[in-house]
Amino acid sequence: MDHEASLEGSPRPSNDNHVLPFELLGEVFSCISDDPLDLRYAIFVCRSWHNAIVHCAKLWTNIIIKTPDSSQGDRLPHAVAFIRSCLSRSSGLPLHISIYGFDPNSLSFLKDIVAKSGESGALFQRCKSLTWSCSGLEEMNFIAQAFTLASAPALEYLTIDFKSSPFARYWVHFPLLPRLKEVTLRDNTIGFGPRFFHDDAFATAERLTLITTAWFHSINFIRRFQSIRALVLENPWNIFRSRPSDIPVNPMEFPLLETLAISGLITHGALNVIRAPALRKMEVKAAPFGKLHSLGETMHLARTLECLYFSVKNGAPATCWVKDLERLVAEAPVLVSVWVSPWMVEDLKGKEWLTGLLHVSNSI
Repeated sequence: MDHEASLEGSPRPSNDNHVLPFELLGEVFSCISDDPLDLRYAIFVCRSWHNAIVHCAKLWTNIIIKTPDSSQGDRLPHAVAFIRSCLSRSSGLPLHISIYGFDPNSLSFLKDIVAKSGESGALFQRCKSLTWSCSGLEEMNFIAQAFTLASAPALEYLTIDFKSSPFARYWVHFPLLPRLKEVTLRDNTIGFGPRFFHDDAFATAERLTLITTAWFHSINFIRRFQSIRALVLENPWNIFRSRPSDIPVNPMEFPLLETLAISGLITHGALNVIRAPALRKMEVKAAPFGKLHSLGETMHLARTLECLYFSVKNGAPATCWVKDLERLVAEAPVLVSVWVSPWMVEDLKGKEWLTGLLHVSNSI
């Protein structure tokens, strides 16, 4: 940033071959990278490139903050200058913030960045989407305080990746999120933990993606999303924790839910409590590295189903899935189409119960 400032008033080489319409150059650079740091060398190529990069507000809306490498020395002044540039050059546009790799030992670096980058809460006041990898209670407290200062008025897309499981974090509380549309939670801990959110923080969310193995712990959290139209449940590890004795399993009512996507093996106890009278579309597939699926646990959702996408791993024996598919089709009186992967067609040839329903898709 200091180098750039020193060159602001000096003659900058220009080449007519590089002169393109200002807006077109900005669009080209926006296609090259989502991270403005990746353009730190292109900005010095010529005057045209410099002006296009510096004055294209969209290029400065993506802010990626990572733990500093110990070999890089004191990066705080440079990080603060970078974020200040993003805040000013983005011209008030919504921000997309990604924060990775912080732990109790490096959290002070992040705190200093936020504190010195501008007015209190400015970094989050304009945040439209946030991706945050969380590693402990201290970091969760800091996130909550940062959002409380800004009230998160613009936040629409929230992704949180839980790395550890300090049980005390259950007492941390996020503020209300009035414009939230989509939530993605990835829980790598020994127990599901997002109990620090306010009960109505997700009242406006329309889509929830949940990646975990602690399904019984997550049920009471999922039921808060009363307005969702799409629910995505993923278990990429094909394992799940047993049900604790203190976790009640009551039905979860989702009156607006239209789309349900399931990846991997989701415990029957979790799927069986879902009630979705408006469900129209369902996608069920095996985990990326496994052959197990959860189609058999969704029979109670088939009555209103119009479209089904179903996929298993190439090479999975037909005995693992054909009977389940037949049972679901029999339970779905308004089913219009069944989409399967190309390698599944051979095992379904001649099945009268699929007549007029079967389609092939390479996208599942």
